[in-house]
Amino acid sequence: MMATDKDEKPRDDDYPDIVPEDTRGDLALEAGALVANFLPGLGGAIANVLSGWSAERKRERVREVISGLALRLANLQSEVADEYVRGDEFEDLLDQTLRRVANERHESKRRLYREFLVGAITKPATYDEQLRILRILEELQAAHIILLRAILQDPDPKHADGISGSLAATLARRMPAYKDQIDDLVAQLDDFRITEMSSSLKAMMTARGAEDMRERVTPFGQRFVASRTSVRPIRRPRERPHPRRQALLAHALPRRPLRPVLPALPKKCWLPTN
Repeated sequence: MMATDKDEKPRDDDYPDIVPEDTRGDLALEAGALVANFLPGLGGAIANVLSGWSAERKRERVREVISGLALRLANLQSEVADEYVRGDEFEDLLDQTLRRVANERHESKRRLYREFLVGAITKPATYDEQLRILRILEELQAAHIILLRAILQDPDPKHADGISGSLAATLARRMPAYKDQIDDLVAQLDDFRITEMSSSLKAMMTARGAEDMRERVTPFGQRFVASRTSVRPIRRPRERPHPRRQALLAHALPRRPLRPVLPALPKKCWLPTN
């Protein structure tokens, strides 16, 4: 006997393993209201996308990213592309991003998705490019982000003034915990078209060329880094003078007695000089 339409139970083909229907409305209203004060159009898009998501753990991941997004947007009101946020293109991008957030276990990766959305809202690129970046984010691991930061690091004059070096040696020094994985990680970034390094990774070159790897990032990689993922180069800490030089400077400079920093006092107040 064939089942009639009346006998069939409703199902959600678009969200097969996500939430029971009775919790979908609450989550959508909660998430939409959270950002509605900052950007009404974005609140509506979020409410539409979240009209049905699942287990508490997944909902909590999404809630965490949306809360962070709301805080970031509170300081970026003037930069929000309001018309873009209200469109179907952004809603589709938001849908795909939050689905990945719901399934992402690592907090650091979820932060990357949050920053991706901030970039999409404030500096929208073409849909195809943003989708490309989103798919790469899904594939990236923490080690790839560490590698990117090492590549973008400012050159260290102490090493740049040497005779020769190699990219592999520089990376091994900057990220020693991953020195055995450098070949594979670099090859994967090259596959993503973020860098172009594999062919010359172990080639000997000038020390300055081995120390400054920023030009090895492709134009797409520069766009990827600049406005989407919060991947920022590690700034080299300012070096302190050598102790002997510091001592010589201390003797050469005239010494002045240290005076305590006191709070402002009333005019009639008197303090002893000693």
